[in-house]
Amino acid sequence: MGSSRGEACAPTMGERESLLRFSDIDHPCLSWDMFCDLLDGVPWSAIEPRLSLFRQAGQSSGDSSLFREQLTGSGQYFFEANLAQQTHEIFWLKLSLFDQLCRQVALVHTRTRRPLLTLDSAHILIALPEQGSSHLPVRWGCALTIQSSDEVPSLPIDDIPSEMASVLHAVPQDVDRCYVSPSVRAWPLGREVAATALIQSADPIPEEGETTSIRGLVRVHLIADEIEAHTFSRHDVFRLILPLKIGKESEVRVWARKVEVPERGIVLSGMTDGLSQEIWKAFKESSTHAMSEAQAVVYRTFPPSSDLYGLGMLLLRALLGSDVRRWERVTATIPALLEGLAPAVQGVDQSDFAVLHVRIRERLSECQDLFLQPDITDDLWWDALMLALRALSTIPGFSYAVPLSGEARSSDTSAVDVLSQDVAHLARRARVELFEADDRDRIIRTACEHILADLGTG
Repeated sequence: MGSSRGEACAPTMGERESLLRFSDIDHPCLSWDMFCDLLDGVPWSAIEPRLSLFRQAGQSSGDSSLFREQLTGSGQYFFEANLAQQTHEIFWLKLSLFDQLCRQVALVHTRTRRPLLTLDSAHILIALPEQGSSHLPVRWGCALTIQSSDEVPSLPIDDIPSEMASVLHAVPQDVDRCYVSPSVRAWPLGREVAATALIQSADPIPEEGETTSIRGLVRVHLIADEIEAHTFSRHDVFRLILPLKIGKESEVRVWARKVEVPERGIVLSGMTDGLSQEIWKAFKESSTHAMSEAQAVVYRTFPPSSDLYGLGMLLLRALLGSDVRRWERVTATIPALLEGLAPAVQGVDQSDFAVLHVRIRERLSECQDLFLQPDITDDLWWDALMLALRALSTIPGFSYAVPLSGEARSSDTSAVDVLSQDVAHLARRARVELFEADDRDRIIRTACEHILADLGTG
């Protein structure tokens, strides 16, 4: 092996398995995109000016000299004298980092049962090891953590029941929307939807101690082009505004949730605000007719699998993002690519990796040279891109997030677990290619020489 440290310094199997163990970070950090750019050979002089934009995460001006000292010296990689091997080493380091990121996300999902919604390159932090703390290369000893947003998400929703408010979480404004799932982007908290409401039932519940105020338990069939009941969960919150025709600005407001999936629209059940006897009577009379000018303010919750899109984009950023123009083209291409991917992958069993590999490669090869990487072994490179596309996609059976109809998952959080397992497997294959290829080639060459000698042609 061509290594500046010599073959005797190559890591043992135990060292390889213990690499990139991450713990709580109290050292200066680089963001995910900065660190991946460094791995791709972007010079420190181009990275350093970006630190000033990143210091809001707790950096100090003195961190720059520390980074420069650690990241520009020798001992960054094992294969510093062999550029071909170093390219594979960098690829393996990226996969290893991404594997650990997936594991951390899965742990958060298991603990909270909700998505992070902050998975962009600025919120994934990489800390360098303390100088002299390890004999491993500098870039092997880095630690990774997920930073929460600096924002404290506030939900300025008047009069919402506390139990409903507790499950709502907004995407902070400081998160790069490129990494946010399209389904989340399409439903910002409080999106307003014009609808037709059909009151199925309305039962009065007098306020305790009140003789003039009435609340009602109502069941409403809401119909709107934007709302398909099967895409909503029973935790999503609807603020219904039901107009009455007894006077200007007369209306009934209801906090409600999904209770039934009809052929069209969605059936909701909830409680009205306190109403006067006059308004309640008018509401009961109006409930026999369709309310075509109803309005719904929708506050959607999202499952943990919503973070898969961000993870897919972070993997693509690591693999393809160091060239700014290329990354701009990739992000512009992704929506159309995902939309047209179904014919290539639908109907192919997830375990049929060979067929999926070929079809993904053929589909991505249509994008000129946008997804090509000639320096990485083909099967590793295209399989890495396939994992990213499965994280981004919502194609049933291909997507990590959407199983085939009739297939059940033990829990929603297991979608990220499956991605993590696949990434770990790919990282192990990359490690074998990196550290054991020479030994394998030597054995094959020796075997061939023996065969040729036996045949008398050696």
